Formats: sequence, C-alpha cells, structure tokens
Amino acid sequence: LKELDIYKEKYIGPEERSRIYTRCRWTSSDEEENSNDEYEDEDTTIS
Repeated sequence: LKELDIYKEKYIGPEERSRIYTRCRWTSSDEEENSNDEYEDEDTTIS
C-alpha cells in the first residue's frame, strides 16, 4: 500500500489527488448519512 501511495505522488498531479480525496469524502459522508437514518429508524421503533 505504501508503494502505491508513492506511485500516486509521483505520477498523479495535485488535481488528480484532490479528486481522489473528494471522492473519499463523498463516500464517508454517504456512510454517515446512512448511519444517521438507521439511528432514526431505531428511535421510532423504540418509541
């Protein structure tokens, strides 16, 4: 995995790297939204 990171740093420009980071942020935000929806469903079931 470390070798892949070095490869990205060498051969991928800053713009491409920013794209990868934004994609990671999108996926993480989607996971957070899904978890929140699950908690809401649990609350309604308990009440």
